[in-house]
Amino acid sequence: MMTCIEHEFFDDLLIGNFMRTTLHNVEGLYPNFTPYVVKYADNGGAKSHRELLVYFGHYYLRDPVAHSIKKLLDGSESVVRNLLKENTIGFQIAKRIYYDFSTRAALSRKK
Repeated sequence: MMTCIEHEFFDDLLIGNFMRTTLHNVEGLYPNFTPYVVKYADNGGAKSHRELLVYFGHYYLRDPVAHSIKKLLDGSESVVRNLLKENTIGFQIAKRIYYDFSTRAALSRKK
């Protein structure tokens, strides 16, 4: 396992089910472990806080509008979930608006 970590392909073991692991006092590896090891460190080369900020900055600069819309959508989703009960008409309307808006945003990024 340490050889995999040293050669930066630990992520392949982790996501490829090539090893059996037992987690103690941890519910799961996502979202506080897997993205950082797999995506940011192994694949992105970001191994410090500063490198991680540079990594995120790079992707933000590639499409600042899409990132801003994503932040707005994520933040508004949390607010709506806290304000409205899940089985109400208001919640269903907000959910439809959210999905319509996020689908349009995703389609505009693909162009």
